[in-house]
Amino acid sequence: MYAFIVGLIVRRQFAHLSSGDWRKPLRFFAPDAVLRFPGDNELGGEYHGRDAIAAWFDRGWSKFGFDFTVEDVVVSGGPWNMRVGTRWHNTLRAEDGELFRYRGMQYARFRWGRLVEDELYEDTQVVTRALEHAAALDREAALA
Repeated sequence: MYAFIVGLIVRRQFAHLSSGDWRKPLRFFAPDAVLRFPGDNELGGEYHGRDAIAAWFDRGWSKFGFDFTVEDVVVSGGPWNMRVGTRWHNTLRAEDGELFRYRGMQYARFRWGRLVEDELYEDTQVVTRALEHAAALDREAALA
C-alpha cells in the first residue's frame, strides 16, 4: 500500500512538470538536496541545494514544453531511507514546435518525505540536440 501511494505522488509530480509547473515538485526537495543531470550541455552537472536546483528547473522549463509519461515507479525502503526508481518517456517541445522524444529513468532517495538525492538518466544526445536547437532559435530571434 505504501509503495502504491508513493507511486501516485510521483506520477502527480511528473504531471505537474508536464503542465509547466516545476515549483510543486521542487517543494519535495530538501534544502541540501543534490540533483545530478548527465550530459555535456548547459543543463548537465551536479546541483547542490534547493536554490541551485530551482535555477536548473527554471532554465530547462524556460526553453521547452515537457510531456512526461510515467511507465513505472518502483519504491523500496522505509520513510527514513526510501529509494524511488521511475521509468518514463518525455517529449520536449521547442518554441517553434519541433519535438524531441527520449526515454529516461530517475533514481531518487527520500528521507522522511524530503528528496535528498535525485539522479536522472536519459538520452543525453537527444537533450543536447534539443538544447542546440533552442540556442539556434535564440540566436535567430536576437538577429531579427
